[in-house]
Amino acid sequence: MTGVQTCALPISKFKYLCVKPDESKDSSNQIRVLYYYGNPHEYVEYLKLEVLVPLSMLTKTVKALIDGDKVIYNSYIVPNKVNRDIFVCTHNSRDQCCGIFGIHIFKKFKELILSDDKVRIWQSSHMGGHRFGPTMLDMPSGKFWGYLNTDVIESIFTQNQDPKSIIKHFRGSMGLDRYSQILDKKLFEELGWEWYYCKKKSEIIEKRESKIWVKIIFKTSNNLGVYFGEIRKIGTVELPETQCAKGTSIKKFEVTDVVYQSFFDTGS
Repeated sequence: MTGVQTCALPISKFKYLCVKPDESKDSSNQIRVLYYYGNPHEYVEYLKLEVLVPLSMLTKTVKALIDGDKVIYNSYIVPNKVNRDIFVCTHNSRDQCCGIFGIHIFKKFKELILSDDKVRIWQSSHMGGHRFGPTMLDMPSGKFWGYLNTDVIESIFTQNQDPKSIIKHFRGSMGLDRYSQILDKKLFEELGWEWYYCKKKSEIIEKRESKIWVKIIFKTSNNLGVYFGEIRKIGTVELPETQCAKGTSIKKFEVTDVVYQSFFDTGS
């Protein structure tokens, strides 16, 4: 049995996905493990270790990766030749929407990456968020996307379109707190793809019944700074029943104020 596990460590949490193997590259007696990790006290940034292990060594190797026991996993390490791994949920038994429509997303990505050996596309188990299906995770950037259809895949993959045209499909950045993700999405819409990839860390400054104040400290190759945002609860929004999810009511938020300061002005 072949398979792939991807593990990410946003903040102090551990999450795993089971992924359908690439039958053209993976043998039947080995398991490929993609382990993503980061420092929860630093900027959100994920590094990857990839190993190819005998099935009998899977549990022991995963534990060694988590514990940092290089003696056990060093001999199984695969050279890192891939810059980007994209995981599309096609888990039909868990979510029929992802199972039925996710496979079309997966096939569209396969067409796009035919000539790019630095990108891989995987069929993954359910990654959460039934109402957002079909969904995908883009690593190592740690970005979630949802409500996918084949018309928007190329724009997300090539990143050559104005984010405003696809912003409704952007679910957020793994590793940021839930309220800072709202500010992060707003900034992505306004600042474009450079913001998508810059390193960030977030903090909830104050939380009241209807308002939350957050900050995102960021750095790029030529800039350091911080954005402060006021997030306001503005009621609820009704999501209609679709072919992917039942109708439901969710809280609605909006960014009502954004302030930028240089890194040196904040004292951070």
